[in-house]
Amino acid sequence: MATSATKNRGMIPLPRPYVISRVLQVVAVLWLLLAVVGIVSLWLLESPMTTEAKLLRSVVAAVSGLTVAGALLALAMVVRYNYNTAINIRLAERRHLSRGDESEESLATAITASDVGDQVVSLLREINENTLLADQEKARKRTRVAQAQSEQMKVEIDQLIRATKWPAARARLEEFRARYPNRKEVDHLANQLETAIKEHRDVDVMSTSEQIRSYMTLGLWDKARLAAEQLAAKYPDDPEAHKMENIVRLEDQEHQKEDRLRLYREIEHLVNRKHYRDAKKTAQILLERYSDSPEAATLRGQMDELARNADIETRREMETQIIEYTRQNRHKEAYELAAMLMEQYPESPQAVALADTIDRLREKAGLG
Repeated sequence: MATSATKNRGMIPLPRPYVISRVLQVVAVLWLLLAVVGIVSLWLLESPMTTEAKLLRSVVAAVSGLTVAGALLALAMVVRYNYNTAINIRLAERRHLSRGDESEESLATAITASDVGDQVVSLLREINENTLLADQEKARKRTRVAQAQSEQMKVEIDQLIRATKWPAARARLEEFRARYPNRKEVDHLANQLETAIKEHRDVDVMSTSEQIRSYMTLGLWDKARLAAEQLAAKYPDDPEAHKMENIVRLEDQEHQKEDRLRLYREIEHLVNRKHYRDAKKTAQILLERYSDSPEAATLRGQMDELARNADIETRREMETQIIEYTRQNRHKEAYELAAMLMEQYPESPQAVALADTIDRLREKAGLG
């Protein structure tokens, strides 16, 4: 697809230098191997030729093999190391013509064996053409390429402006200004950009601000912060655009404060109702979310007591459940739960009390 698009622009696609160089190297090695095989066959196969004739033919084959292989390897080195220097203008022209077109990001890299010969000839012709150009011709060619590059950059800037991508348009415009500081088009493009920004800014800021407020209402604070940052970057000189960043930050801080107070009041309520395990879980949530808050600092001094009370609550519930299992003659469940209690809380009063009855529970469970 990239090759056909390039041809449509009037440019002949160029083979990649490392592929051609590798092909030439392979051909050189094969040629040398054929020469060696010929020499070996000459000596191993029966032949009416004299030894002197065989020796002479072997020398000729070796010299010709080395010569051709050396020439191919030398040509591969020329292609590999002089390619960028010889046709860098051509590559720059193609690179700038294809920039901004996402459908042409990748170029075809596969070269079939039938195309290698034509591509080598084309490449050598291009190298020869650029090498033999006079200085004036080279200067005119550089001027043409520079003009094509500047036209392509103007097209890209115009496309970015139409797409309302102001930061990218500004960056591309600054690059254009750095390359062509004396061009009249720089001021024209700058005026075009500022005019477009003024036309879209008010509506864009208003609609984006409404979207940010919707995010905050739904509690999507990450999305709200990201949208506010993008809006400020899009209009760096607009006070209203930067105002949303402050609004999001203040609203987020207020939301976090309310959330901390809600969790802290919930912990107090659970403690008052002696639901220590739930209080401990809620305290851990508060510590994870707001580790640097005053509420977290207060809770850290109370976590040990909360943990002890949570353990007491758990042991009492296990003790009550053991009694209920026993009353229902569910002795196996009673024994298993008693064994778990003694394993998890071996120093507890419940474990000490169960030490005298655990054997009897095991017998009633039929596990004696």
